[in-house]
Amino acid sequence: MAELKQKKIDVTDLKLGMFVSALDRPWSQTSFPLQGFALRSHREIMAIRSLCQYVYVDVAKSKNLPVAELDTKGFDNKADDYRQSQVPLNLEHGRYTARATSPSSKEVSKAQKTFEQTALNLKSIHEQIRIGSNVDEKEINQTAGLMVRSAMENPVAITWIALLQRNDKGTYGQSLRSATWAIICARHMGMEEQEIKRLAAGVMLKDIFRTEEDEMLPDTMAIEKTVDKLREANVHPKIIAVVKYHREKFNGTGKPFGASGEKIPLLARIAAIATAYDEKIYPIDGSPAIAPSAATKFIYEQRGRAFQEELAIEFIECTGLYPLGTLVKLNTGETACVVKSNPQRRLRPEVMVLRNSEGARLGTPARANLADDNGKDRKIESDLPGDPDIDTNYIYECFLGRQSSADGSSKKGRFSKLFA
Repeated sequence: MAELKQKKIDVTDLKLGMFVSALDRPWSQTSFPLQGFALRSHREIMAIRSLCQYVYVDVAKSKNLPVAELDTKGFDNKADDYRQSQVPLNLEHGRYTARATSPSSKEVSKAQKTFEQTALNLKSIHEQIRIGSNVDEKEINQTAGLMVRSAMENPVAITWIALLQRNDKGTYGQSLRSATWAIICARHMGMEEQEIKRLAAGVMLKDIFRTEEDEMLPDTMAIEKTVDKLREANVHPKIIAVVKYHREKFNGTGKPFGASGEKIPLLARIAAIATAYDEKIYPIDGSPAIAPSAATKFIYEQRGRAFQEELAIEFIECTGLYPLGTLVKLNTGETACVVKSNPQRRLRPEVMVLRNSEGARLGTPARANLADDNGKDRKIESDLPGDPDIDTNYIYECFLGRQSSADGSSKKGRFSKLFA
């Protein structure tokens, strides 16, 4: 039996024909086949880059891979319901500068006020449209603009504010959270700010008739009623298109028209991913909630089917493999919560350690940057389901207001009164 010769490869150096035999994380946390796979398309390389920092390549199998096998359907045996993108995305990743530091208390307070004001404005707009009143487009643009400016200035702050709305399971909370995820994705892609505002407005307005007399309406009926009312209110066509197509699927199996591929407007394709992500972590239909990381995995598994593959990967890149708020188990046995992503090392985010290796809750959560862990070399072993004994507000306060020192001590900080 031939000896297995593996070579550690940075994902940026991957090429077609290489046989990936191991990842920098457990296979169980991905949808890749456990036996390894050969890279047969650029689409597969993009998928690997979105999830890993490095992989191990089987040198012998890579050399023996026939060229004729390249550019086939790929490693995950895509079925007939897979749809390939026809038009490449116009991306400008460096357009908006990413923040290297954590948000200050002033920035977070500003983000919270923005979220609250947007919710009030949105409620007023929803009520006006439901009764058939004309809505000034300027009012819609101003409301969407509030969220967009906040997300542009500090995506970490607005993301945490959105996560803290987990108890708001109504239409407004779902619309605002989904709008947050959509804005952050569009920001990551480098879209024009005006287009991001229209995307945000569409996501905020998509659920005006989601419920009627406290009853959930079927998606098709809710969309039709909302679109009709938005047209009566003379809302911009691109905003209406987000509402009209946000339940469509890239492979043509969605509602209400069965539109597919690039026939679905780009903004609506982004809205579909953001909506699905929020409905997984904060379900409003009574289904069990799943962890943000599990929702990210769902988005990835649905690439090329429910969602355009390139857009799904863009979404995962901006939210992180372990999105903010994800509870994780470290290789030390400790329990932690992800509080800040690391774009350069996606598997090594910043966390707040909440329980020690024996499972005992720490008196003061300890802040740790897994990318620079003072020689401890802690890393994420797996994600965890929700813990009813862990209060996200408390974690948030510790992250932003009780800046933990290197020795684990904590200083009562500037943000401690926000949730008093």
